[in-house]
Amino acid sequence: MTLMSVRSTTSQKGLVAILVEDGGPAVVAVPVNPREGLLLSAGESARTPTWTALVDQVCRTLGGEIDAVELDVDADAALCARVLLSQGGTAHQVPCAPAEALVIAQCLERPIAASDKLLQLRGLALDAQELSLRFARWREELATMAADEAASST
Repeated sequence: MTLMSVRSTTSQKGLVAILVEDGGPAVVAVPVNPREGLLLSAGESARTPTWTALVDQVCRTLGGEIDAVELDVDADAALCARVLLSQGGTAHQVPCAPAEALVIAQCLERPIAASDKLLQLRGLALDAQELSLRFARWREELATMAADEAASST
């Protein structure tokens, strides 16, 4: 996934980071706080938070490396995330907040992955052909409903 932008949902509700699936039409919105939003929207010009460098250094000191971050959904379909680590040929997953995962990925230049389950449950497919087919089905359903109402009122 690629971070495209940080947007305000409304003036009162907060911010979301907008991610687009690499090579695909899916879009995922990840809630972020103002500090994370500013950091993510600033890109390379942002001053890297010290905690990301600390996490990276601790991993390296212990013989590991951060490979990527992954966004997912839990059993209740709530957004969750994990940092994917490797250490001596062994893979590890460390749970974290989704916004923290995005900050780690951006600051340490690591890839962002999205689970299939996340894309299925929370992703928004923007495939034009799929959307036009869906709209055509909705129009047919509405026309059928209107015809049924007209027939029942006569």
